[in-house]
Amino acid sequence: MARSIQDLMEDAYEKLDVFDSKEALVIGKKLVAMQYSGGFEIMALAYLQSDKLERAIKVLKEGVAQCPDVWVLWQLLGNCYSDNDNYDEAINSYRQALECPGANPSSIHLNTAISLSRQDLYDASNLELSLVTDNETQPRRESLRLANLIGLQRYDDVIEEAPRVAAIIETEHAEDASARLDIGRIYARMAEAFLHGPNDLTAAKDASCRALVYDKTNESALEVLRSINARARGERDKIFRILVEGQWNEPFEGEDVLPKFYTTYWVLAATDQEALLFAGELEPDEVGSSLRIEDSSTEPAAKWQTLKGVYSRSGYAFFDDDEEVKG
Repeated sequence: MARSIQDLMEDAYEKLDVFDSKEALVIGKKLVAMQYSGGFEIMALAYLQSDKLERAIKVLKEGVAQCPDVWVLWQLLGNCYSDNDNYDEAINSYRQALECPGANPSSIHLNTAISLSRQDLYDASNLELSLVTDNETQPRRESLRLANLIGLQRYDDVIEEAPRVAAIIETEHAEDASARLDIGRIYARMAEAFLHGPNDLTAAKDASCRALVYDKTNESALEVLRSINARARGERDKIFRILVEGQWNEPFEGEDVLPKFYTTYWVLAATDQEALLFAGELEPDEVGSSLRIEDSSTEPAAKWQTLKGVYSRSGYAFFDDDEEVKG
């Protein structure tokens, strides 16, 4: 029995959700053969998941040529051009998307604003954000708006607005996991404002730590913490990738056992034990003292990595002694 287009699209999105880009690509090609425009979208997303940006652009150019009234294809093409630093083509694609029937203006204006911000056109980006009106995109809109204010060096405005904006988003988008990432971004911008504006290191550190509560992997917050510590790279320093086992400081709801976890840090340090000390500073005190290195490897530091400390980290994969790892 032939499967419906809707079933195939749902299957394709499920494959993408589990990073099975190969199978998603197969489904996308089948949908294109059925002359359904969504097939171009699926193929492009599969190529992007496989880090094949140029292939994604090629597919989308074919898609908009065959289906010029599908706004999703134009927007995705604009995103790809923006990721490829081809900003003129990106903006043109977004403008084409706005002309399509049934277009989502807020989504398109948001992506246009992102492209403008990447070009350091912060005022133009914020003007575009003023056209983003739907509630669904509020978290991303506000985190980008504050990032633009950082670019404009309007640090006092960020310090004043960030806590209020974060509180509103947390209230209105409490069930949205992606909104937590935007709250993390907002506090990271607040940390940057305290650091580069009044040079209040205590407030900058506090805001960075609050950012990491919402997004453990927020690299802007990690950068602020490295700047605050201000420990210059030494001749013996290298990047340590340490896989760490630890124990959380409170049980999950409805459970009595303190869960254990694995997490990975990438740290510029002289030894793996020094790397572990830097990692422990990012955890609650009780958790930090429980950390031990499960595995460690090294690689040379890049030229831009000039300050010691944590440069990146993964999330947690929790487990207990009787269960498999769950992340």
